[in-house]
Amino acid sequence: MVKKIPYLNEDSKSVWHGVPREEINWSPEIDYTRCIGCGLCVLECPTHVFRYDFKRHVSEIIKSSKCKIGCSTCSNLCLVDAIKLPPLPELYQLMKKKNIIDLCWKNLDYNKYMWM
Repeated sequence: MVKKIPYLNEDSKSVWHGVPREEINWSPEIDYTRCIGCGLCVLECPTHVFRYDFKRHVSEIIKSSKCKIGCSTCSNLCLVDAIKLPPLPELYQLMKKKNIIDLCWKNLDYNKYMWM
């Protein structure tokens, strides 16, 4: 039977590899001076961080804490570069500080048959 290491259990999504979500600076920001209102970010966001304001014809961020850590789909797809995310080096510093890579290795090893 495959099990996760208990302290790596992410069922609540309020924790990322043992780090409380509120300690992680990772959420999008929209520059409304650039946004053209295409809505691609709303349609493509895997965690539904955005909604579309049909009166103003722009996307809005409604659940920034649900943004998947490290995901940059919205920013990558924005044709006019209106969506910004925190710099990746900040996330890498947190990963080093919290020893996330070692935790990942432990979780992979513990669940090795799941990932083969």
